[in-house]
Amino acid sequence: MPEAQVKPRTIPRPRRPLFAATTGTSPGHPSGLTVAPDPLRLTIDNVSEHPAPRRGVRLTLRAPYGATEPIEATVSSTRRCTVGLREDLSDQARAVVVTVREAEPAEVWVAPCEAGPPNEPGAHIDVGTDQGTTRAEVWIEPIGGQWLPAGFHNRKLDLVPRPPVPATHPETLPLDITSPTVNDVVMPSAMPPNLNLFPGVHLHGPAKRPQWKMLKPEGRTSVRRWYPSVTTLPDGRMLITSGSRNVFLGRPGIGNDPGAGYWDLINNDYEIYDPEKNVRGGRAMGRPYPDLIDDAALRKKLPRARLATYPAVFVLPKGDRETVLALVEMNRTWLYEYLPDRKPPLKRAPGWRTMAGRGSRSYPTAGSAVLLPFTDGDAAMRLFVVGGQHESRTEHRATERFGDGTATAEILRIDTAESLTKVGNWHYTKRPLRRPRLLCDATLLADGNVLISGGAEQGRCSRGNKGVYEAELFDTESEEFQPVASGTTDRRFHSTALLQPDGTVLKAGSTGGFEAERYFPAYLWRGPRPTVFSDGRLALTYDGEFTVTAKGANLSRPRLAIVRLGSPAHGSDTGQRFIWLQVTGYDERTGRVRAKAPKNPAAAPPGDYYFIVADDLKVPSEARIVRVGPGPK
Repeated sequence: MPEAQVKPRTIPRPRRPLFAATTGTSPGHPSGLTVAPDPLRLTIDNVSEHPAPRRGVRLTLRAPYGATEPIEATVSSTRRCTVGLREDLSDQARAVVVTVREAEPAEVWVAPCEAGPPNEPGAHIDVGTDQGTTRAEVWIEPIGGQWLPAGFHNRKLDLVPRPPVPATHPETLPLDITSPTVNDVVMPSAMPPNLNLFPGVHLHGPAKRPQWKMLKPEGRTSVRRWYPSVTTLPDGRMLITSGSRNVFLGRPGIGNDPGAGYWDLINNDYEIYDPEKNVRGGRAMGRPYPDLIDDAALRKKLPRARLATYPAVFVLPKGDRETVLALVEMNRTWLYEYLPDRKPPLKRAPGWRTMAGRGSRSYPTAGSAVLLPFTDGDAAMRLFVVGGQHESRTEHRATERFGDGTATAEILRIDTAESLTKVGNWHYTKRPLRRPRLLCDATLLADGNVLISGGAEQGRCSRGNKGVYEAELFDTESEEFQPVASGTTDRRFHSTALLQPDGTVLKAGSTGGFEAERYFPAYLWRGPRPTVFSDGRLALTYDGEFTVTAKGANLSRPRLAIVRLGSPAHGSDTGQRFIWLQVTGYDERTGRVRAKAPKNPAAAPPGDYYFIVADDLKVPSEARIVRVGPGPK
């Protein structure tokens, strides 16, 4: 491409320092010129159908103080970006020549052409003079991120079970997140053939050969539960809610018969499983407690209303020790105090909180629900639901194949410092999704935002139609949606989306067949990632202080977060949570960061979490897996 030679625009000279400046080159500037900014950060629109014209970033070249002669410099770019001397980018080329004087810094405009691989600069700018060459990094951020195959080096990752497993034996496919390979593990079946319905619990633990283990009778549920929800409580026990005593087959007269079908046999009760009693001996599963929801009041107002299966149950902290629970089902929410020493342990608040939309956001026309990020110690909690049945529908038992989904999302604000009776109803977000969808996944990312992926525009459970490829991002600070890159495969019912330690999201299953893909968020192109170290294995004890070392180019005010490992099923992953920790001290010279673990276990129920350090640009480190809990007894 031809080189352009245009006299650069003069920039006002900065004030001289108090002491005399040195001239000539320095180890950081072999060309003898100061190049700023370094690195450059560019963005490129890889989402819009008709993207706006490229925008350049100004690169300023300054001569050293005391330079008596003009310095001629050649500014060139490697692939993926161009350079020019006009702000309108009309003269963009691979190289330009400028003249720099002490009183007249030169401007060069750099524009992106394409993004490179994640986690590394997309290009470089070389500034060459007779004295040498100064190289500046260029980070090119695709605003929509990218979807790529899930295997190493973006190769295909096939999740086909080998050898084929008999249909009467459901299987799991453990995926090693540090080396994406698949091993087949058969779940022994204690159920009748062709009927995935049983009053039992399986445990799966790490071993040389991972195995599922059926619990003894005293550890099994007291009634059959098809599609219950299981929630980890602050004391480590498991809350088991809802589930039907019959299966949903989606066809009139089969499995949905009045009085004996799926809807009329949903268990309006709950049980609590104690894993420690299972280890020590004794009855690990307590007797069921009735009246999970106020069924009588609900039916009086809505005669056909029923508790949903797979309710979304959220554990919320109240003060230093207390716990609030929120149960989200259909288009309403029930609130509780959790009192572990009381029988029954759930104290339900009067009434229920209604969503703005009338359609169901639960199975079989489910959306997805998430607890939005919060800072440890805060009382203000936000629940977020997205997708589901169209907001105009009132028949939540609908089984038609072409019922419309909704593009709406809603937020419920709960101040746990106040009485639960003061909690209001849900409200719509500022704007809806760009595409309606149900059967979608909502996944917390490593920067605290939420990725909305997959789903179908119409239908219900296994009968979804018009798959939605376009993903969207919900900014949890502005509470706005923005489009991101589209997935490569149709993902509807029974798909999964799981945050990985490297900050990507693994997406697999459903109608997409057996190939997995990964979403690479835009923050992986924004700049070099911070790193985090600790002395020995890092474990967080409630209300305990700890120290880590964080290093990075943009760490003037590091933020620390823990993100609970996900466990998605049917678009529901209510166990995932993102907690910003309280930072109590930071030494920028050594990188030592002091912080506190949550005091209230309800903020971070015991278990394994990703530990993340985020820099000033909201770029997260690669996660370390830490155990959060009460510590040794």
